[in-house]
Amino acid sequence: AETACAECLYDAIELIRIHEIEPVPQCSIDPQGSYFKRRGPGDEYIDWNAEPHQQVNFIRALVPPGPMATTRLGETTIQITRALIYQYLSRAALPGEIIEVDQQRLVIATGNGAIAVTEWSPHDAVITRGDRLT
Repeated sequence: AETACAECLYDAIELIRIHEIEPVPQCSIDPQGSYFKRRGPGDEYIDWNAEPHQQVNFIRALVPPGPMATTRLGETTIQITRALIYQYLSRAALPGEIIEVDQQRLVIATGNGAIAVTEWSPHDAVITRGDRLT
């Protein structure tokens, strides 16, 4: 995907450079346009019932300088900046439950699978297997 996106962008810029691009007015695509509401307080909280790919995409979308994907463990707020889909097949766990934990990652159960969180803060938060994030 990285190569294909770069090639597509290069081709588009080249067409603009040599004046062989035909502009398309936005109103011809959608006469009313699109509207997406502004993010507000609470939009950054992770829904642990969502599918793993949805959570990974959500976390990828919410990184600095904007608000970061957030969850809570008791009174501790945890911000997550990087995660991957984790192949989890061993036992049933509740969404948000910590399945594995070490210094490099947190494996967390989701609605239908798990994700491996590889960057979070505070990194020194006390998180143990069996804890449940909300």
